[in-house]
Amino acid sequence: SCSAVPPGIAAAQEEGEGQQQQHLRQEAATREETSVEEAAAAAAAAAAVIYAAAAATASAAEERERIEAEVATAAASSASAASALSVAASATLFKTLKQAAPKEFCCVLDGRVMMDPVRAPNGLVYERSRLVQTLAAN
Repeated sequence: SCSAVPPGIAAAQEEGEGQQQQHLRQEAATREETSVEEAAAAAAAAAAVIYAAAAATASAAEERERIEAEVATAAASSASAASALSVAASATLFKTLKQAAPKEFCCVLDGRVMMDPVRAPNGLVYERSRLVQTLAAN
């Protein structure tokens, strides 16, 4: 036997089902809005991370360029100082050698250490440039 649902109860059931479906639709819409909001927040957070990474990269590049410039300046300064020291050391060494040079290494005409010595027919040794000057003057 089939039992029939009285019309008032059937209407109440339909109304309850309608309310339940409406409630489910609202819940789904709320979840969808929440998902959209969460996605937007995640996108904003990702954009902030990307921006921070870009800023850090730019800052690191600027710092690297600044350090490279300082190193280049220091290297140039060191090279200049080393060159000056080398010239000073060479001058001191040459002066010492000149003072300690044996008499045979010195020009008979001016007493300086010879850089380009030549032996004259008389057997004496002269600095070539000094000998040429002397002969040209006489």
